[in-house]
Amino acid sequence: MPWAATAAESFLSTVDDTQEILRSAGFEVEQIKNDLQRAFESGARSRAMVDRGEKPPYRANALIHGDIAGATLANVARAYQDGSLLPIEIVASKPS
Repeated sequence: MPWAATAAESFLSTVDDTQEILRSAGFEVEQIKNDLQRAFESGARSRAMVDRGEKPPYRANALIHGDIAGATLANVARAYQDGSLLPIEIVASKPS
């Protein structure tokens, strides 16, 4: 994970594994959306705001991670670029 301090704290599931875990828990996976392009666009908007001297629109990372926030954002950007991290949105339901 981008905020992990050591390799032992860093792990990700594949899209297929995530889908299988949901199904094994009784959920029906209705949609999986790749949000990589949206993440790139959001990052570009945030960088442009910072370049203009404005506060970025989403500051939760700084609030949560404090001094390591910049490093975590850099890790996320690098992971998006190299394909090791993929932001996805999953819509699932659990039949009653």
